[in-house]
Amino acid sequence: MKIGYNPRDISDTVRKLVQLAQGRIFFGTPANPSGNCDLDPTVSLVVTAADTNTSTTHQLGRVPAAYLQIRQTAGGRVYDASGGTANWTATALDLRATVPGTYTIMIW
Repeated sequence: MKIGYNPRDISDTVRKLVQLAQGRIFFGTPANPSGNCDLDPTVSLVVTAADTNTSTTHQLGRVPAAYLQIRQTAGGRVYDASGGTANWTATALDLRATVPGTYTIMIW
C-alpha cells in the first residue's frame, strides 16, 4: 500500500510557517505573555538560600520542557533542582540558583 500526501496541505502549512517567521517570532510581554509562541517568558524565581530547591509557579498550562535564565538581580545562575524535572507540573517547577536573588526565566 502506497501512502500518499496532499500537496495542498503541505503548501498551506509552509505558507503558515512563512507568515509566522515574516511576522517575527514574538515571545510576549507582561500584558500578552504568550505572544505567538507556546512559552511563558515572565516566570520569577525568588531564591533566598543558595543551592536549595526553590519552587515557583508559572502560567504555561503544561509541564515545561526547558527553561532559559534571561534576567537576574544577583551574579548567580539558575540550574536544575535536586530532583531534576521530576517535580515539575503544569503550574509549578523547582529550580536552584548559585546565589540568592530574583531570577526571571523563560519556560517552554
